[in-house]
Amino acid sequence: MDFRFELLRDNIEVELQNILHFLGYSMSTDILQCVVENKEGNYHRKRSLEQDYLQDVFTDDMTNKINRIRAEIYERVGLKNALQTEEF
Repeated sequence: MDFRFELLRDNIEVELQNILHFLGYSMSTDILQCVVENKEGNYHRKRSLEQDYLQDVFTDDMTNKINRIRAEIYERVGLKNALQTEEF
């Protein structure tokens, strides 16, 4: 069985049924509907969590050094604009 998170995220009902079938389990339509309705859940990280974490834990000098090192690594692997387009 080929399992990809993207497929589950995009079509949770069908993919979850496929996974359960593969594992030899079944799910009532009521429970399946509940899963579909609540697929977002209650626990999500904010996109800015990493940046908030950097600001709360590190000094400005330390954060700048981290960002310089990150930019250097991105440049070396060919992602020159990664820091400009990356959202935290």
